[in-house]
Amino acid sequence: MSRPSRTTFSRSRGPWWLGLGLLCVAGGANAQITTVLTPMPHWTLRWPQTPRQLAVANRLPLKAVASALRSSSSGPGAVPNNLYGFRFAYLERGRVYLVTSMGTRYGWLGTLEPVGDGKFQSTSLPAMPNGSLATSVVDLRGDGVDEVIGLTPVTYRGAFGDPIYWYTIYAFHDGKPEDVSAQFPEFYQTNVLPWLDYLYRVYDWIRHTVPGPLLQGKLSELGPGSPDIELAEIAFVRLKYQHVILGNKNAGLRRALAWVRSRNSQIATLGVRLLAQMTAPAAWAEIHKLWNSPDYMVCSQARAAWLKRIGKPYTEKYECPRPNVKPRSP
Repeated sequence: MSRPSRTTFSRSRGPWWLGLGLLCVAGGANAQITTVLTPMPHWTLRWPQTPRQLAVANRLPLKAVASALRSSSSGPGAVPNNLYGFRFAYLERGRVYLVTSMGTRYGWLGTLEPVGDGKFQSTSLPAMPNGSLATSVVDLRGDGVDEVIGLTPVTYRGAFGDPIYWYTIYAFHDGKPEDVSAQFPEFYQTNVLPWLDYLYRVYDWIRHTVPGPLLQGKLSELGPGSPDIELAEIAFVRLKYQHVILGNKNAGLRRALAWVRSRNSQIATLGVRLLAQMTAPAAWAEIHKLWNSPDYMVCSQARAAWLKRIGKPYTEKYECPRPNVKPRSP
């Protein structure tokens, strides 16, 4: 239900690539870009250099590119060989990258670029394709250089319906991806916000029309707590648009403070994540109070946010007590 009908947008969800965990997806701020130098001395395909060669390369059979990856990459930093889709593109002026999606059509995005001496720079992005790679790798500026559009589910809900997504726009500079989402407010105004308005009307109708037992029964694909969770996720994305795209860092402070007191763990966690995007002293005072929250997910998000703020890594030392698990012996 969370899939836009437009060609530009499509749902994507699935297995984690390169060990990105659930907290990275649900946490947003904790998700990381990984870049490694990968020896690939036996790469057999000709790397395109011109627009015509690029067009020819993008018509290669998927098996040919997958075979090249399998036969040429091994050892530390090896590129996963479960290729699902690929697209050669100019991600920088005069520099052609191979953009990949791994696993299934819900797999994670990655890029590959030759750097000489049989070595390639391999980068994994903490985002999934915007449908096919043809709609994930797009020239948004019209300057002949493509940007990469990636999707991240606000909350991972497994088989319980489709997630609500945040869209991140990446541009590459000197071989490194940068989040340039704030440079494209019209992208969100034209595509993301109208879709959120539509979803809000759908879930609000469900909340006021569909009997409660049906929502909680086996016939429901929305999952426990629906549709309140979906409505909260829609509000979360709207507020993140305010924070990230418009620069209104403390938008939704009162809502976030109310959410962290919710009896629903997922909504309370969304509240912590909103507070972590803010600069208001009240937001960080609340996060500090939640350091010892009895809710494991709320506690984990609060500690991760606070530790990031003070420049410390989130390690096992700071892990929150898990429910029904006895503390370890000293």
